[in-house]
Amino acid sequence: MISRGDCSLPVVLCLAFTLLVVQPCSTLQCYSCSQTTLSVLATRTCEMNVTAEPVIECSGQGSSCYVQSVKIGDQISSLVRGCNYQCEESCVKFNFLISTLTCTSCCSTDLCNTGSGAAQIRHLSTVLFGTAALGLLWARSIIL
Repeated sequence: MISRGDCSLPVVLCLAFTLLVVQPCSTLQCYSCSQTTLSVLATRTCEMNVTAEPVIECSGQGSSCYVQSVKIGDQISSLVRGCNYQCEESCVKFNFLISTLTCTSCCSTDLCNTGSGAAQIRHLSTVLFGTAALGLLWARSIIL
């Protein structure tokens, strides 16, 4: 039988268990830089050597690292890396005299924003191809 003076052992065991099970909250680390390559003299460290760029800590629920790139024609004209609290992956293409493609990619592990932001192009085309294929199969099943 446990007397009133012996209740510290269950409390200590409970605290030890809690410390083992509960992971401490940590902040997400992301590379932070921006570049515009419209100038001939522009440095391209943000694009070519991102590990030399500053690392920032992002805190808060739903925070993620991101890369946003703007391509004019075949050349990256702007690149931004950092933290975003409501990051949405996307690629938007404008065709007005010259083709312009703006892509944003998001990730949620430390120092994951190393790409060019172009991963969404492949992802977007895969989604579009898959949707078109399903649409054709569905249309064919209706006709038959």
